[in-house]
Amino acid sequence: MKDETPLKNHTAGELRRAILAQLFGAVGMNSFDNGIMLLYMTVLGVDPVRILIYLAIPNTLSTLFRLPSAYFADTYGKKPMGIAGVFLVALGYSAAPLAGLFPLRTAEVLLISGFTVLATGKMMFACGWVAMLSALIPEDRRGRIFASMQVLYQLANITVAGICAFVLSEDAPVSHFQIITGVLACGFFMRAILYSGVPEKERQVNHTGAFVPTLGQVVRIDGYAGFCAYVFLLTLFTAGCASLFALVEKYALALSSGQVVLLANLGMIGGMCGLFLGGRAIDRWGTKYVFMMCHFGFGMGILGFVMRGVSPFPLLITLGGAHFFLGAVAAASGIAITSEMLALVPRQNKALSTSLCTSMVLAGSALSGLISAAVLKTHVLRESWTFLGKEMSQYDAILLAYSGMILLMVVTLGLVPSVLRTSAWMPQA
Repeated sequence: MKDETPLKNHTAGELRRAILAQLFGAVGMNSFDNGIMLLYMTVLGVDPVRILIYLAIPNTLSTLFRLPSAYFADTYGKKPMGIAGVFLVALGYSAAPLAGLFPLRTAEVLLISGFTVLATGKMMFACGWVAMLSALIPEDRRGRIFASMQVLYQLANITVAGICAFVLSEDAPVSHFQIITGVLACGFFMRAILYSGVPEKERQVNHTGAFVPTLGQVVRIDGYAGFCAYVFLLTLFTAGCASLFALVEKYALALSSGQVVLLANLGMIGGMCGLFLGGRAIDRWGTKYVFMMCHFGFGMGILGFVMRGVSPFPLLITLGGAHFFLGAVAAASGIAITSEMLALVPRQNKALSTSLCTSMVLAGSALSGLISAAVLKTHVLRESWTFLGKEMSQYDAILLAYSGMILLMVVTLGLVPSVLRTSAWMPQA
């Protein structure tokens, strides 16, 4: 029988406060992934190419400045930077509901400014969040608690997205989006208040030198640089698929805003299944096998979406199945990335070393959207073309290219060290 020491009352209260704080922030940040922010900008009249660029702003800026922020978080304390970060996130997101009050050009300037402030705050908060939170959780219960947190956040995201899908009718006005983003902005301010009461248990200087030499030590961790390169490539050809799905549904298939959000919601439900199955698959077979299955899973999910016209099932069921499957595969690959990363990094310079891998994820995610935008901007793709006798869009062409690249990337699995014996995210009972 497993011996588990219960958390002390004050520690349990601090952990609950931290989890609740992050919950309020998670539902707001998810609006960049579940189609709400994309649809909002569509209703405002923003060009689809610029929409992809604007959605990439948070990840782009976080990629550029996350490592220096993590270095300073290790040096001067994670909580001071985190407090400033969560308030900046709340301030930046508040620009979204205000944008609907102005003409298109002014609204776009307001959105760009808000997303830039949000990205700066997100970077300052996130670079030390995992390291700060890990100090509140006993190691023998870390996997179970982290897994429970992920499930809780997914349930909250699904609930919020479900409500939004109900509110956003076929011709939802700008005011509906303003109300939704306004409520989410209030959630960010609530997170800032709750986060200010979370203690920093481990505050000491972990560096052995200046930023560049310390980063060099992190890069030289056995197998870590290759793994980070692999993670970047994997994210590059998968992260932009959700936005492309939404653009196809809105522009090529003329679905309502509510239907687009509902389909994205099915992807989040699939993500919960991926969390459950992915963790157990890592425990049994290791990360390399899970990554290999994810490569084929990503390819099949994207192809299933593109080949919707020849599916024997109704359109919405086919699209929903593709969203669900892709969400499950993305969640499983995310668990594998986290598990391998935590197994590779040492205790020293933890914020900096984990931020290096996270920066590669963010860089791949940002470039995935920016590459799509660049391809669309050059007009090298036909707006309408035929595939298996069915009319397709230019967004489908990009999805097909991503599908092919992710399948070819199976040969890069040699970059994954696979040092795990059991999953770092969920210990065996």
